[in-house]
Amino acid sequence: MTSDVKYRRWNDNGTKRVIMLHGFTGSERSFEPIIPYLSTEIEVIAPLLPGHGKEPSSLEDLSMESQIQWLREFIVSNELEDAALLGYSMGGRLAIGYAMTYPVKQLILVSSSPGIQSVEERKSRAEADKKLAQSIRQNGIEEFISYWEQIPLFASQQSLPVDVKRRVRAERLQHQPLQLSMSLEQFSTGKMPSYWQQLGTYAGHVTLIVGEQDSKFVAIAEAMEKLLKHSERIVVPRAGHAIQVENPKIFATIIEDVLLRRN
Repeated sequence: MTSDVKYRRWNDNGTKRVIMLHGFTGSERSFEPIIPYLSTEIEVIAPLLPGHGKEPSSLEDLSMESQIQWLREFIVSNELEDAALLGYSMGGRLAIGYAMTYPVKQLILVSSSPGIQSVEERKSRAEADKKLAQSIRQNGIEEFISYWEQIPLFASQQSLPVDVKRRVRAERLQHQPLQLSMSLEQFSTGKMPSYWQQLGTYAGHVTLIVGEQDSKFVAIAEAMEKLLKHSERIVVPRAGHAIQVENPKIFATIIEDVLLRRN
């Protein structure tokens, strides 16, 4: 199932390996802007997640449980069991689910959530994401991305340079509409299990990275830190939800520090 996974690999001779999981509407190239600022000692492996890309996904079930198994096969088949696992936003949710199921020594979560605790709130979120998924199928990818760019979560990106905004928009527009809608609906935060109660059982080290302007996820990171056994929380000044987009140099510096100097 994972033999045809599209992925990018940088710094093949690095002594420390990290798997990086992109967010919703991202791709295997999402972390490329940080590479020039990152030590060559760090090997980066970034797969294209199910439901994303131009080609139809070989994975029809995009639920959390299914994607955890997909990621497990990718990690085992590429002999990456010793790698740290980094996830951004949607990719962070998958990283949490994986770490609650399989051994991961080091977890880096960027603007990520372990789910929604309230059953009613989960139902409401699942319904909202279902409607958004339907809008992708009915109105097409371009109209959806124009809406997506304007949601409050990405407000801090409005001040980015024009060339950066164009690159991000082009990446978002490259996806096949049907499978992107399936990702949104089936991998909704409202459909995934809540991992809040399991956080205290995780024995590895967790780094929580959030942007100062992303108040919702700053609060989530604070709550997670209280439950985790071994964790640190890093708040990036003058940054919003997508820190790696807004300030790739600072993001690379943080990752380098976490992987090379704090181990």
